[in-house]
Amino acid sequence: MSLIVAGAVGLVLGCLMVIPALLALVGRLSTHLVLRMRLAARDTARQRGRSTPAVAAIMAAVAGLTALSIGAASDQRKQENAYELSRPMGTGVIVLDGEDSNERSVRAVLARFAPQLAVDANGYVLQAAATGATSRKVSWVSPLPPACTEAQIVAAPMPNDGVRGCVPLANGTPTLHVGGLFTLSAGVPLSMPQRAVLKSGGILTANPKLVQDRQVNYVAGTETQNRMGVSTGRAITQRTRVPAVLVDPRIWPASFLGQPSASTWILPSTATRLGWPVRITSFDLSSPTGAISPEVERAVADRLGNGYITYVERGFQNSAWLILLIAFSVTGLLVLIASLISTALSLAESQTDMATLAAVGATRHTRRSIAASQALVVAACGCLLGVVVGMVPGIAITWPLTTRIMDQITGQQIAQAPTIVIPWLHLVAVCVGVPLLAGALAWTAVRRHPQMTRRLP
Repeated sequence: MSLIVAGAVGLVLGCLMVIPALLALVGRLSTHLVLRMRLAARDTARQRGRSTPAVAAIMAAVAGLTALSIGAASDQRKQENAYELSRPMGTGVIVLDGEDSNERSVRAVLARFAPQLAVDANGYVLQAAATGATSRKVSWVSPLPPACTEAQIVAAPMPNDGVRGCVPLANGTPTLHVGGLFTLSAGVPLSMPQRAVLKSGGILTANPKLVQDRQVNYVAGTETQNRMGVSTGRAITQRTRVPAVLVDPRIWPASFLGQPSASTWILPSTATRLGWPVRITSFDLSSPTGAISPEVERAVADRLGNGYITYVERGFQNSAWLILLIAFSVTGLLVLIASLISTALSLAESQTDMATLAAVGATRHTRRSIAASQALVVAACGCLLGVVVGMVPGIAITWPLTTRIMDQITGQQIAQAPTIVIPWLHLVAVCVGVPLLAGALAWTAVRRHPQMTRRLP
């Protein structure tokens, strides 16, 4: 990045040095232009001491704008190409993200300010939930794989921590997700038989080692802890056989951003029926009439306040448009001011020439056209030079900005070819529209009658 900055500075300084020679070249190449443009180009080349600072200022501003716009447009295109929907378009989610956040507050706000939305609560079965405010007993729920015994589960340091001989649990505790079919269907394509098993009180799992005879055994119980929170004993109070349906283990990590394939899924009604403690962590929202409106999103988010994250999927959003709009506006204003100042100085120096032209029959339209042409030539020369100069650092900066992307599943950086986007339309608007505007303003600034002076013989 430092080399790019150094090269850009050197390129701009070098171009500043050759601006007088380029203006002289413009004067020589103006032979085939119309009279008004030819006079303006030759006057700009002849008065290089006055024209060079204005052209240099315009060139520097447009060069910086060109480099910034190319880098920003290329980076936004890279992000757009790599963007993946986190949920179905137009649906939303409320995440409980604080100690003070709770399920009842969310349901109350939704019932009052968004009653038309369909709400799907999501969470997981707690592996250690307190059974009372002052009790030292906690409840736990654990699958019992065919390779394990109840004694091994009870004797483990924590339920599901994995003990020697329990191969299916050796990689850690499987998470028992709790959520509705809407949330699950958004990540995993479900067949009708799979939906039927879930609705009938079954579970969905990607780990075949947990399943035996299309069922999964679960044991639940209580654990006694001392004041330090250390377990002093466990007892099994529930044994349950739950119908199970398998899903392709390759689908689960891709659909749930790398969560282990040992995870399982049940519906909230199943967890309630079995008496398993559930912690709600989020609410999925959908509108029966289409996408959730921004007004409803703001109303819910404002009432919930801190401790909650509200998000509605609306596809990729260009986050740099406001910065680019300000940059283009400021640059256009600088080009306009510099070209008009140069034109005003030129008109002040050429008052006698204007009087001479009026004396020999030049109309006000002719004199206005000459002034407009001077502003147009100065602004156009600076803008064209700025675009050419800014292209080099703008394209160069796309390499560090766009050649690395993050894999959403593995979390690793992946190298790719650079993404190069040149916002021609916006640059043309500045390099053509602003010089024309400068010419129009200069055209209106010429007085109706020139100041006539008597010349001594």
